[in-house]
Amino acid sequence: GVKATGRKFVFIVDSSMSMKNGKFEAACEELMYSISRLSKDQYFYVLFFDHDAAKMTFDGKKEPEPRCVPATSPNIVSLGKWVKTVQLELRTDPYDCVEFALTLYPDAIYILTDGQFTDKGKTVNYLKKENLYNDPIDGIRPKTIIHTVGFYQRDGETTLMPLAKLHGGTYRFVPPPGKK
Repeated sequence: GVKATGRKFVFIVDSSMSMKNGKFEAACEELMYSISRLSKDQYFYVLFFDHDAAKMTFDGKKEPEPRCVPATSPNIVSLGKWVKTVQLELRTDPYDCVEFALTLYPDAIYILTDGQFTDKGKTVNYLKKENLYNDPIDGIRPKTIIHTVGFYQRDGETTLMPLAKLHGGTYRFVPPPGKK
């Protein structure tokens, strides 16, 4: 439901322990659906966050992919295999993922999570400093659009809604199955 235009997209997905009870699976399903909708001339990169950053690593390679990859069928299949290896861990700290994502110069970043970050504002402050610039004509603008998606609980909206708004994106809430 959150659309973006462009060629390069980075998806940052919460893999913290709070994503148990179906949230992580729902986020991964949304991730795979979104990437499968990209054309072959569009590119993607996926990161997972908890206490650290897990960078996209395909086909048993020891080193993560260094840059965005085209949305071809083989890359999407490789992504699906890698996603299945990700394990939930402690903390909800997207800072390292966000920092790396900006080095890829994507057209848009999607952050998929269930709640507030546990980094005491480090990620939000970093993005205010590194992702905004003062355009002489249009005023303060984002370098990269950031969309946020909250899963199953609304307590993260105090972070996710203003984050998306400030960085030119949209926020979407995904309720638990059977609820609206």
